[in-house]
Amino acid sequence: MKEDSLFAKEEEALANAEALISNSESVDLGLLTKEFANLTNDFKRLLRQTRRLTRVADRHQNRLQTRSTKLDKELGRHVGQEIKEEILRGYGREEQVRNQYLTILFIDIRGFTTFAEMLQPDAVIRFLKSYYEYSLGIVHRHKGFVKSFMGDGVMLVFGYNQAEHVSNDAVDCALEIIGRLPEFNKEHGTDIRLGIGMHSGPTAAGNIGTSDRTEFAVIGNTVNTASRIESETKRVALPLLFSGSVKDLLRNYHREPQYVDTLSLRGQEGSVDLFTIKELVT
Repeated sequence: MKEDSLFAKEEEALANAEALISNSESVDLGLLTKEFANLTNDFKRLLRQTRRLTRVADRHQNRLQTRSTKLDKELGRHVGQEIKEEILRGYGREEQVRNQYLTILFIDIRGFTTFAEMLQPDAVIRFLKSYYEYSLGIVHRHKGFVKSFMGDGVMLVFGYNQAEHVSNDAVDCALEIIGRLPEFNKEHGTDIRLGIGMHSGPTAAGNIGTSDRTEFAVIGNTVNTASRIESETKRVALPLLFSGSVKDLLRNYHREPQYVDTLSLRGQEGSVDLFTIKELVT
């Protein structure tokens, strides 16, 4: 039914009744009674229609709410809660880049390629899922979030929505992941080892891509340096390395940092002092 004819009968009955009332000198009481009876019946019909439409609208609203809740949950699972909130806050607005001083952390499973060659592909996926369940629960407790998965590696961000104790949280997170690794290995019958590298510095965060497909990105030399530091854990045979910028931001920290080496950065001027936590040095 067209929108302009949805209430046509009711409007006609109302117009007839108003016409009779306005012409009070020649009003026919019987005709007026008839018109008001028609008007009453039409509005009863309108009430029934309204109730049916309300029930239909409620069903559609419930389906939309269920779908919206599911999409919200799935979006959070795929990009992380922090990135999801950033996407939703910026929806419909001109995209902006956020310049921010962050702590970036990379984690890599040592010898994963050799380990994965002994497993079927589906078994590798199940193992990685178990590994990330174990490690990322720790990350979230220490206020970090996952920027991206890279097979057996992961990039984490600390300090995006907080300003204080960022280095403390990042180092505590790394130490807890390392400390609980023997428990994970025992539970899964594995003997994996980790390399964790982190660096603090200026970054640019925002959406990159095209109008049809975008991805939330955190980029800059800070990210590249953090990745380089993670690679250095292999050379020095330590599970954790962090830069002097991370060390300098530690506040009243309950563990003692220890200098390890100085890293020259290819293609850049200067170098980066590397530290670990003293108790990790054997």
